[in-house]
Amino acid sequence: MSVEDIQREVDGLSLAERKVLTAWMVDHYPVRSVKDLVSLAEAEALQGKWIPTPPTTENIPSGEAMEKARLRARAIGLIH
Repeated sequence: MSVEDIQREVDGLSLAERKVLTAWMVDHYPVRSVKDLVSLAEAEALQGKWIPTPPTTENIPSGEAMEKARLRARAIGLIH
């Protein structure tokens, strides 16, 4: 079943059923903080389990975002 199929099925549920489904999903798949997700991505990148997509002209950070990315990469030893 595709995500689109699931979305169509969920759209067909009543409000009460969607609330039950939402509660179940949050219980089984807890929402992670951005900090947790960044830590996980960094660990997987360092272990070679995840390789970020190469930069393109459309996804290169700039300004404050670039500086934060550079500082974070330096802090975890990806650059010197």
